[in-house]
Amino acid sequence: MLQARFGLNGDAPQTLDQIARIQGVTRERVRQIEKRALALLRVPRLELYLRD
Repeated sequence: MLQARFGLNGDAPQTLDQIARIQGVTRERVRQIEKRALALLRVPRLELYLRD
């Protein structure tokens, strides 16, 4: 979802509504998942693990 939301895969960034339609969830659920994913990326140890 973060790739789609921020355009990390080379495509244009997508809105919450666009992602929600593709994933078959609500816009609010996409927002919640995005918030949680960004919080996890802020954890220093997890960030180092993901970079490897």
